Parts: sequence; structure tokens; C-alpha cells
Amino acid sequence: MNLPEGSGTADFTVTSASGRAASGSQAWKYDASLPTSAVQLDGSAGSNGWYVSAVDVSGVGSDAVSGVDTVVISVNGGAWQPGAALTDGTYQVQARVVDQAGWDTLSAVQTVRVDATKPGLTMTSSGTKGGGDFFRSAVTVSLTADDAGSGVALVEYRLDGQDWMAGNSVTITADGNHGLEGRVTDKAGNVTLSGTVVHIDTVPPVAAFIMPAPGSTMPAKDVVMIGGKVSDVGSGVAGVELSLDGGKTWQALTLVNEIWRYDWYTTPLPNGPYPVIARARDIAGNVQSPGTTVTILAANHPPFVKVQERWNIWESGVVSVRDNGGIPVDGVRITIRDPQGRWPAVVQEYSLRNLPGSITWNRRFGDGTLAPSGEYEVIVEAWDGYGNQATDKGVIVIPFVAGATVTAMPGVTPSPSPTATNTDVPTKVIKPTQVVLPTAAPTIQPTPEPTVEQPDKPLSFWPVFGLLGLMLALASAAVADGRPRALARMKETFNQIMKNQGE
Repeated sequence: MNLPEGSGTADFTVTSASGRAASGSQAWKYDASLPTSAVQLDGSAGSNGWYVSAVDVSGVGSDAVSGVDTVVISVNGGAWQPGAALTDGTYQVQARVVDQAGWDTLSAVQTVRVDATKPGLTMTSSGTKGGGDFFRSAVTVSLTADDAGSGVALVEYRLDGQDWMAGNSVTITADGNHGLEGRVTDKAGNVTLSGTVVHIDTVPPVAAFIMPAPGSTMPAKDVVMIGGKVSDVGSGVAGVELSLDGGKTWQALTLVNEIWRYDWYTTPLPNGPYPVIARARDIAGNVQSPGTTVTILAANHPPFVKVQERWNIWESGVVSVRDNGGIPVDGVRITIRDPQGRWPAVVQEYSLRNLPGSITWNRRFGDGTLAPSGEYEVIVEAWDGYGNQATDKGVIVIPFVAGATVTAMPGVTPSPSPTATNTDVPTKVIKPTQVVLPTAAPTIQPTPEPTVEQPDKPLSFWPVFGLLGLMLALASAAVADGRPRALARMKETFNQIMKNQGE
């Protein structure tokens, strides 16, 4: 008997030869058909038959008679397993289905391609690198794409928000901050975006003087304040430097809100002009060249003053005044005074242009008093317009016989002391004689000639004798010195003294 496919129960009766009978039943199943089988994939499909995510692989089958017993898969010919998760790569997958009757069926081999990894994109910038993130030249950006799975399909870029353009490099020339986007697409349809910012600054910053004005020359005494401001249109100001020696050396200054200041102590410097250069540098590394220049005219030291150390009343004392380092002399003062302050000094002021080269004196003090014998200070002062003043001193010597003293005490022998006492009440008036002819009298103003009073009693013999001896010695020296005019003056003075003694 042929059973159909399916299942059921078979009833039967058994009779023996003796006629005895027994009955029973038996369940039965019959499956003569093979099951069906297929590979089942679960993942995100991309382009060109690629999956762009991990793929869960399993088998699927059916059997209409006995039913499915086992469903397994094999990847790349490997062991049978219930399922697998496939990552990037290309796979050969086959499913197997076994039914309850033991029949099995293999599915066709299916190729599964997975590329769940996005492509790589590298953007490389080349140019003259500066400070920070800045370039100091045009910049070329190269876009390098790679994909180990499906392969690169397309590389594109977009500069500063403009349209996408196919290409793997772009050159940026304009100063400023530029946004560059890159995009690469692989064959599976994965897309990678990347971006970079390109900073370009090729314009140097500017340091400008405020004090003093750019390009000007400013006189300076002691500490001079120099200051200015800095600006930059690109990367921003990084610092400012100052050179006090014409660019040989530089020193960095502190900036406060892009304002700088430097207090220069110029006192030790010789008088004269000094170029001062300021230059700025920005974050990108651009340096201002050339810098901004001003000239500081140091004026800390007084004019040069020199006067002859000593000379006699009938001589001329040499005087010299000149400027110091180009700083003009503002004025010169010559003072002839009694060191003991007994009579008003003689004072005369000059400009450097009309200053005589020598000093002579007519023995008259500021009130017209005729100077007695002694030593008198000659003070030469010179100053500039910046408060610098220099002084030098000399001495005019009036020997004892060079002229009459202002007053004389009866019976007292004159002494070469530069001071003269006035103790007697004068009874006679004589007119003193000037012994030096002024040649370029720098300190003499016309004044009424003073009167010198003589006592009633004539000078004693010994003082007169001493006067005669000293007079002869001075006359001899004058003749030897080739000064006949001075000798004539001495003679005239001597005659005047003798005349006064005879009255």
C-alpha cells in the first residue's frame, strides 16, 4: 500500500490460525519532498550593491509536509551556524534548511558586500607659515581622499560658502580668514565632510609715534617720554620694539590697548641727535620694515667755557665759549668781582656772536670805584636754552703799584693783600687813574668816576720807597715783555702818585 505524504493513524486486526483475532493502530508520517532554503540579509543598502552598515545574515526556509527542523548558514564556506553579523568586506553566503523528515536543501551562494566605513579625507595647507595659525603667503590646500572598502568615487571642495567644485586642490591668495570645506564620496555612497580655516596675513603692522610727531626732531633733557600706537589689519598686534641706536639693537616694549610708551634716560648721553626707530610685529610674524623714525636731540650738557687762569691788569685774558654737540649757546655772562664783596661786581651779558675773544678791565667796579691792588675773580658763564650752564673762573691781578688804593691809613705801609681798609676820615679828593686801556672791554659800562679821598698827612718815606722799588721791577718786566704801552701807563700812574704826595 502506498501512503500519501502526510501523517495519520493506521488501524489493523490480526487473526491467528485458530481463529483468534486481535486489533490495534499505528501513527504514521510520510515526507518525500525537499524543503526550500534562502539567505536573508538585514542592513542599510547603499549604492552599487553595497551595504553601508553591518549586515545580519541568516537563513530562511520552509517545508509543507514535515516542517523545517534546522536553518543554518555558512559564510565563505565556513562552518554552518545559525547566523552572522557581517562588517566591511565581501562575503559568499549560503543557507541550509533541514526538514523534520531529514531532508535538507542548500540555497544558492549569495555575494554580500559591506562598506560601513566612511572614506578618509585629509586637507593639507602649504605656504609660508607664520605665527599662530597664520600664513604669510598664498596658501594651497590639497584634499587627499582614501577608502579601503568600496573605493573613492568623488572629491569636492567649497571655499567660503560658494558652490561645490570637483577637485583635489585649491589655492587661496587673499588676506583674511577663509573657510574651506572638503567632501569625499565612496562607491558605496558613504560621504565624508571635512573643513579647515585658512588664515592669511601678508601685510605688516604699523607702529606710529605720537610723541614726538613722526619724522620730527625733539630736543630732550634728562628723561624724555617717547610713545605711540600700533595697528594691524590682519592677525593682530603681537608687540612693538624700539631701537635707540639707529636699528642696531632692539628692545621689546609693553603694549596697553595698542599704546606703547618708553621713558628714555638721556642724561649720560653726549649732546647730539639720536635716531629712534619704532617697529611693530603681528601675530603672523610680519615685521614693519622700515620702522617709523624720529630724532631725539639730547641736550643734557652745558656749553664749553674756558677763560685764562690769570693775567695782569694791563693784559687781556683769553676767553672761549662754544656750543656742545650742536646745542646753541643762548647767552654768555662775564662777571668781575671782589672775592670779599666790598664793591659791586661788573656784569656784562653777550650772545655767542658778539662775545669778544679777550677780556680787559679798566679797574672800575659796578659803582665806579677804582679797584685797589689785589686779585679779582673773573667768572665766565654760558648757558643754552635747556637750562644747562657752565662756568669757568680766572683771576685779574693788580700789583700793588698798579694804581692808588681807595683809602689809606696814615703811617700804614700798603701791603699786597687784595683787601684794603678804610678807617680815616678823608680830607682830600683825588681822581684815580685808569691803568688799562680797554681793547674790548666786555664788562664795562660808562659810570661816573668815583673820588678817592686822601688823608691830611702824606705817606711816609718807606712806603713811597717801597712803591718806587716795586714800580721799577714791574717796569723792567714790562720792557722785557715787549709791552711799551703798559710801561707808559705805569709811568703815568707813578707820576700821578708822586703828584698826589706833593699836594
